[in-house]
Amino acid sequence: MDANKVIEQINDHILSVVENFIELKQRGSNFMGCCPFHNEKTPSLSVNPAKGIFKCFGCGKGGNAIEFIKEHEGVDFKEAVEIGAKKLRMDFQWKHSSNFDEIKYKHEESLKIACTVIEKFFLEQVSQKEAQLYIEERKLAIPKESSFNIGYAPNGNALLAHARKSGLKTEILEEIGVLKSNDKGIYDFFRNRLIFPISNSRGQTIAFAGRDISKDPKIKYLNTPESCIYTKGNELYALNEARFAIKKEDRAYITEGYTDVLRLHSIEIVNSVATGGTALTIAQVKLLRHYTNKVTLIFDGDKAGQNATDRNAEILIKNQFHVSVIALPDKQDPDSLFTTKEQFLQYNNQQADYIVYKTSQYAERFASDPVKKSEAIKRISMLIANYDKTKQEVYIDFVAEHIKPKKAWQDAIKEFIKDEPKRSHRYNIPEHVSLNKFDRWGFYVENNCYVFRNKKGDDFVPHSNFVMTPLFHIESPINAKRLYEIKNRHNLVKIIELPQRDIVSITAFKLQIESLGNFLWTGGESELNKLKAWLYEKTKSCKEIVQMGWQREGFFCWGNGIFNGDDFIKADRYGIVKHQDRYFYIPACSEIYSGDDTLFEFERHFIHNEGNITLYEYATKYYGVFGLNGIVTLSFYFACLFMDIISKRFDKFPILNMYGQKGSGKNTCAESILYMFGRKGKVPNLHNSSKPSIADHVATSSNAVCVLDEYRNDLEMEKRELLKGFWDKTGRTRMNMDKDKKKETSKVNQGIIVCGQQIATADIALFSRFIALGFSKTVFSFEEKRLFEELEQINKQGLTQITHQLLKHRETFARNYNKTVDAVSDKFRELLETIAVETRIYNNWLTVASAYATIAKIVELPFLYEEIMELFVKMMIEQNKETARNDDLGIFWKTVQYLISSNVLFEEGDYRLVYAEKIERTFKEDGKWKKSDIVFQKPLKLLYLSVSRVFALYKSQALREGDKPLPDATVEYYLKNSPAFICDTKKVSFKKMDAKSGYQEIDEKGNKKYTSTTAFVFYLDKLNLNLDTKSEPIQNLNN
Repeated sequence: MDANKVIEQINDHILSVVENFIELKQRGSNFMGCCPFHNEKTPSLSVNPAKGIFKCFGCGKGGNAIEFIKEHEGVDFKEAVEIGAKKLRMDFQWKHSSNFDEIKYKHEESLKIACTVIEKFFLEQVSQKEAQLYIEERKLAIPKESSFNIGYAPNGNALLAHARKSGLKTEILEEIGVLKSNDKGIYDFFRNRLIFPISNSRGQTIAFAGRDISKDPKIKYLNTPESCIYTKGNELYALNEARFAIKKEDRAYITEGYTDVLRLHSIEIVNSVATGGTALTIAQVKLLRHYTNKVTLIFDGDKAGQNATDRNAEILIKNQFHVSVIALPDKQDPDSLFTTKEQFLQYNNQQADYIVYKTSQYAERFASDPVKKSEAIKRISMLIANYDKTKQEVYIDFVAEHIKPKKAWQDAIKEFIKDEPKRSHRYNIPEHVSLNKFDRWGFYVENNCYVFRNKKGDDFVPHSNFVMTPLFHIESPINAKRLYEIKNRHNLVKIIELPQRDIVSITAFKLQIESLGNFLWTGGESELNKLKAWLYEKTKSCKEIVQMGWQREGFFCWGNGIFNGDDFIKADRYGIVKHQDRYFYIPACSEIYSGDDTLFEFERHFIHNEGNITLYEYATKYYGVFGLNGIVTLSFYFACLFMDIISKRFDKFPILNMYGQKGSGKNTCAESILYMFGRKGKVPNLHNSSKPSIADHVATSSNAVCVLDEYRNDLEMEKRELLKGFWDKTGRTRMNMDKDKKKETSKVNQGIIVCGQQIATADIALFSRFIALGFSKTVFSFEEKRLFEELEQINKQGLTQITHQLLKHRETFARNYNKTVDAVSDKFRELLETIAVETRIYNNWLTVASAYATIAKIVELPFLYEEIMELFVKMMIEQNKETARNDDLGIFWKTVQYLISSNVLFEEGDYRLVYAEKIERTFKEDGKWKKSDIVFQKPLKLLYLSVSRVFALYKSQALREGDKPLPDATVEYYLKNSPAFICDTKKVSFKKMDAKSGYQEIDEKGNKKYTSTTAFVFYLDKLNLNLDTKSEPIQNLNN
């Protein structure tokens, strides 16, 4: 026996079910009894057969018939269904039922419960003056002692506020349709509207309609959309209130609008229902047949009302209903006309059989037009032909009185009977199948199979041994996919990801489906297209996450869910997660790929893995293990976490470089930061990995950190250039074969830490793109080892909660970062004083220091701002010195330093150290010698360098070392454009020194020799030189 039908029957007969357990007595439309769930003497448990619910006003328990059994017998859902079936003498056992989806049922029940809560909220608002004023002005009839529960939706987002306050899930309310969302957020669908709850035949509220009560409404009525519990064409408004009366009276009155039904019920015409403003559907006709086959139509008296009467009468008669009509005066409707029962009965006594009524209309209109009369005979005969032979003959006698001859009627009816196939046009479609839905989609589901009409059209055949539940359409211009849950007739369930190209081809579709196992498709393109039409209609779209970390939609994506700024939302078993009004797909955590360890290796490490340590506590322990380098690394982590914000100020992003001997802790320092982003995965080796794999690795995430290991100075040039590109935030350029072979360059949106044993001075251009941290200590005390092991345990427990802690302050970081950069830059200049630092190095350190300073103002850190700024400047100066020592100009000065220390260049002979307030410059201009003074605010240390001899000795030394020296012009250009250069000056006197002895030369007369030459003058403090001189700088160059 069908489980769904059994459940419906049990809940439909709640009165019979409850009476099996307690005694009930009727009070109005309800039945009362003593509640079995708490001790009481006065009955407080009410059963409402129309709504199909019970409610105890003493203890608060309530629900449908199955809920009553569960509570009373202390059993689960399935046992309660079996007990209920037995009480109603239905032969049912779960082991014989295979078509029940418990998950779907529970979801539908949750929607119905939510509808009940919403209904109560709207009902509580109807007392507001706007609603009451409208009800009074319109003299709206609201039946007493009924469950119509007319409500009111105020202006604004009152329901949304109530939902959030009450803990109702907004996703559920969006699915029902009472909440909507757009780019600005979630909002109430109904505003300033009178609310009509729509119930199914069992009295469960499943949808809502809203009437605009403003003076000039643009759209009078709005309805919630169709959902898994509501199909508009399947329900009749007020049938739950009217069904017993319809059965008792063996007649249903059908009106068009909600207020028409309210009026009829208020004057005790309870066997009345409404179509809700639409034409009757096959499903509604089928529903009505459960209670009667006699219908009276009462529609508005205008032309639109007459047309509605004709349409609805036709569909009813075609399904063998006996249809009557109450004709209303023009511009009148049931709500306005029937203010009393007596008025209704006057019109009711004049109701006419529709076929006779319509024939008389035609006879009057076409009295003198034989052609029109002939057409009228055909139209009416088409309706009469739906009845059996006896009724046909009776009708012929009646209609022939209005339009003669009788034989014309007989012949017309015979023609319709001959041409029309057997009346069993349903072709044995099961009772549970909605005819309305079958007509729309062209198939139905039976025993987990899709059943279609055969080619002859006279029977139905299954074309699959499975059914598909649409989950999501994954958007992509080149690689769109669709997710489905697929279940075969043996209830074997699989999840399948179908590329779009495999759904448009019958061969590819069969290959994908049948590769899952016992799943078979025997239909053709036509059947597949019908199935696709239904699947596409029911499928929500989502976006696939292709890069972990920060997303432009405003959340941080992990391999197992998302962080929305407030909470972590775990992805479901399909890998789907919702953010605001959009769905997103994280394939790494989908059941589809759960059995394949080769896929999504990175994403399965990049997961939210929550520990219990705070940022302050961790920073303290991290500093305790890694010292000053730890502070810089944490600051780098801060910068990486907000890299997209920082990129609006700086178009480059530094690479953190950790170098030192094996066992110095550099790798652990770097890899500890990886735990801020889940579990530590594999770290690529720069030497062993290909360029494409390196580029792919750094492109895996946004606003995160990755580590590259084993940097050496002999790293191939192409990989060094690749690293330089990473600093520019550009990755690998390749040909995209999926986009018309267009070139594309991958973006680098996360921070990179490069580890290795060697300092990267072989390529100064690369070194200047680094923030260089040296690790020199390799021997550690017992206490240091203990702290290290403790930190590793904390790392493994999880650190992603720290990332969440910081992401909560993203908006504050974005507001403050730019002004913090300016403040930190001022502080840097103050601490640097006159020391010049290369721009790249300066901006690298400024980027990270500003990130630290911004965070330090938001959350508590265990470091002092002033000390940290001094630390950054000190380390920046050291890196700058290392750069100066190793670039072309740096090599020149290193050579000069070496020549001085080797007693090849002599003080006073090749260079002079001067302490002076001014420079007396001599130069030649327009063929004439001139002099001018360069004056300083205070005495400065200056270096005078003899150009010609120093240049020559630099060249000789470079050649001896096997290097190619720079040309004189190049050296001169570099020196004159360096920050330390002041000017050149002619006729500077230097001692003429003996190269062998190192003493000043003497002429034949015993006088000391001097030479006059050009000298370059430099700020000594801006040069990276250590001049070990025995004398103090001279105060006056002319002495």
